[in-house]
Amino acid sequence: MTKQGNEQSFRPIIGIDLGTTNSAAAYIHQGKSKMMAMTNDKQMIPSVVLKETSGKVVVGDEARSALVAMPKRTIAAIKRSMGEDVNVSLGDETYTPEEISAFILKEIKHAADELLGEGEKEAVITVPAYFTDQQRQVSPPRKTAQASCSRGQSRSAYY
Repeated sequence: MTKQGNEQSFRPIIGIDLGTTNSAAAYIHQGKSKMMAMTNDKQMIPSVVLKETSGKVVVGDEARSALVAMPKRTIAAIKRSMGEDVNVSLGDETYTPEEISAFILKEIKHAADELLGEGEKEAVITVPAYFTDQQRQVSPPRKTAQASCSRGQSRSAYY
């Protein structure tokens, strides 16, 4: 909920677990949290990104299926490299771990837009409790994902 002057406007609040293996999101509806169905109609999507020869970026089950057949065009478990000074190749292009994570976040944002409408949303993205300050600063890639996100919250805060 956000206050603007004397009026109250409600924006959906989404909690995102940008996971190493899978990613998931939940939202608040009528005071209760509900898991969000992703584009694959499941509550989680594999945190795997594929860059097809056409240049199209694919996230999720289809990307995971391509891990063996197209290893140079597919990346998984990118979260382990967050905050490190590394680049990864997908086809002929290189990306930072944060840019790869942004592809996953965009897929989650797309699912949120389908479910909750295209309007502005607030998001909290969890980060592992063991992340360093450097990793927390670059995670999540807010600007790249074009999402309104609050500061990443440690997962341990939810246990």
